[in-house]
Amino acid sequence: MTIVYTPEGGSGVTLAGAETDVADGPEGLDIGTTAEVETVPVVRSAYPFRAARGNRLYSFRFRAKKKHASYEAAVSYSITHIAAFNNIGSCVITQGSATLTLTKASVTARCRHNGATTEWDYSIDGIKT
Repeated sequence: MTIVYTPEGGSGVTLAGAETDVADGPEGLDIGTTAEVETVPVVRSAYPFRAARGNRLYSFRFRAKKKHASYEAAVSYSITHIAAFNNIGSCVITQGSATLTLTKASVTARCRHNGATTEWDYSIDGIKT
């Protein structure tokens, strides 16, 4: 599985599936979706009117571990990698022949260092195109 995020006006960043990943794909993958629904109270009614508004918000949460040549290389990678998430963009998730593209995607990332290995927790939210 590969997950690539491209911020608006920037270049693509591989979040999972990179050659430096310790595992073959993301660990602890958690996928969710939420519908945009409008709720309007109705006079003298026990139940409000609910209408779907078309868009669905997709959420992906996962962990990726990356191996680096040295601790210094790991810290340098972390500083440049996390700077890529300063804007909204698109995210392409591919597993075999299945592909999901999210627009208006935002990424939240957190990194832990363990020697020359970085452990990244990613949270991606976006709208399916």
